[in-house]
Order: sequence, then structure tokens, then C-alpha cells
Amino acid sequence: MQIEIITFRGRYQFMKVNVYDTHREMARAAAGFGAGLIRDAVARRNRAVIILSTGMSQAVFLEELTAVAGVPWDKTVMFHLDDYIGLPVEHPASFDRYLHERFIGKVHPGEYHLLDGNAADPEAECGRYAALMEREPVDVCFAGIGETAHLALNDPPADFEEPLAFRVIDVDRRSRQQLAGEGWFDSWQSCPARAITISIGRIMRCRSVVSVVGESRKATAVARTLNEPVGPDTPASILRRHQASHLFLDSLSAAGLNRPELDRDNLPSVFEIGE
Repeated sequence: MQIEIITFRGRYQFMKVNVYDTHREMARAAAGFGAGLIRDAVARRNRAVIILSTGMSQAVFLEELTAVAGVPWDKTVMFHLDDYIGLPVEHPASFDRYLHERFIGKVHPGEYHLLDGNAADPEAECGRYAALMEREPVDVCFAGIGETAHLALNDPPADFEEPLAFRVIDVDRRSRQQLAGEGWFDSWQSCPARAITISIGRIMRCRSVVSVVGESRKATAVARTLNEPVGPDTPASILRRHQASHLFLDSLSAAGLNRPELDRDNLPSVFEIGE
């Protein structure tokens, strides 16, 4: 059963939140919705620019997205949100490797641009990548939410006023612990300590943002994102102010939400939460 929460000017401001029973149902629904946004962009201007998120939390979603029929991938341009500095491309946690295996090699986008975490000058790499992204509007940003409610690699407290599109950051210990917990490294100490990340402001300039967030380990972050005041200590909360923001959850990640007291067996297909 799907529970769909729609709120535009209530508790969640402009964000539309969709909750599904299972991770697979959530991923399939998000993929279908995201594919529709891509088709719409291509229909408007014969081109669609997208930003992808990586990590194990996005694996099922990307599996579903690449399986959607009729997406004009040859007319798409792909970017991604972030990358670790100094991680070899052949490492299992490499975002370059991840994207080639789970997306690029499957759908063969018309163009794709990857951050170079091994660039000799990471600051210059930020500028290079930002310039590529500024050539045209970004139609869809697919961005997950981290366990600390971080958005991309903008750990709390996040800088909502950062003027640069991409910047070099020190990765927070809690984000490194999440990375280790996903099985990429033996311990958080062995995880990369520096990274390049897209800024909050650049995400907010994308035409649409689709966030796919599953699993019980994300429940606290989701609850904080939706229930706490918008602010730097909960970076993903800023998505509530994006006028085309769509959050897809499964029943586990949505477990901490403040929802109406309704009998689950008699839930309506759609309901609204106001202030």
C-alpha cells in the first residue's frame, strides 16, 4: 500500500513527500517519476541535464531508473553531487567506478561529466566542474539524505550561503562512519578525510530535486529533515523551501514522521498535513 503525503504550504512548505511500504516500491516509483521529468525536459528543449547521487542507498533506485523504458538517454547530460579526494578509481567505493557500473555503462547518456577526485589541484577541479554545469540549467537533481541529515557532503552545520557551486571540504567523522557502515571500508579512520561536494545553493538552483531515502538507518534524519526548523544543523531541511522538491520514502525511513493518527488498514490514498 502507498501512503502519499502532499503538502505545499503546510508543515513541509513546498515539498511533496511520498511514502511506500517497501524499498523496491519506493525506488520504482521514484524512478518512474524521475524518468518523467527527464522526458519532459527533452520534450521542451531536446535535452535534459541531471545530477546523480551515489552510495549504497541509491543502488536500487539506479537499478530501477536504468530499467525504465522509453527514456531518451542519448539526449541527457549527467553530472554527480560529490567525490572523495585521493580515492583510486579502481577502489570499490570510487564514485567513478560506481557510476560507470550502475548508470553510464547501462544507459550510455549522451554526455557525462565526472569529478576527478585525484586531480592535482582539487580547488581548480571545483572550478572546472562548476563551469561545465553552468552551461545550461539542471533539470533534475537526484539527491539522497545522509544519516546526519547531510545533503551531498554538506555536513551539519551546513553553509546555506556558500557562493561557490563546488568546494573542497573536510568530511565529518559521522559521514565517514556512515561510509564505513555501508561496507566500503574497514573503519571510519580508513575512509577519505577530504572531498569535493556540490554546495547547498547550487542544489537549490536545480529545476527539480528528487530525493530517494530508504532504510531504518535514515529514519532519524528524515524525521529531523521534516519536523525540525529549516536550518544549517539539519542541512536537508532546506529542501522544504525548494518549489519542486519531491521526497520518496519507504515505511522504514518514514517511521519517525509526525503523521495523522489513522488506522493503517483504512488509510486514504492521499492526505494533507497542515500546520
